[in-house]
Amino acid sequence: MKIEHLEISKEKFDINLKFYFFLKYLVKAKFSDSQVTQFLFLYGQYKQLKSLEEIKNNLNKTITKTTKTAINQKKFLADMLDEVF
Repeated sequence: MKIEHLEISKEKFDINLKFYFFLKYLVKAKFSDSQVTQFLFLYGQYKQLKSLEEIKNNLNKTITKTTKTAINQKKFLADMLDEVF
C-alpha cells in the first residue's frame, strides 16, 4: 500500500507559515479578545495604506496603557507585523 505524496505549493506554505507566526505572537503577547478583534478590524480598514509604519502607528494607538504588559504587547505587535505582513 503506497501513500500518496502531498503537493503543497510555495504560496500555500507561505500563507500557513505567516498564519502560524501571527497566532504565535498573539498568544505570546497575551492580548484580550477585544484587543484582537479591534486589531483585525483596524487592519481591515488600514490595509489600503501603503506604509506598514502607518498601520503600526494606528494599531499601537489601541494599546493605551503604560504598564510593563502593555509595553511588551506593543513590542510583540510590532514583531508580529514585521513577521507576518
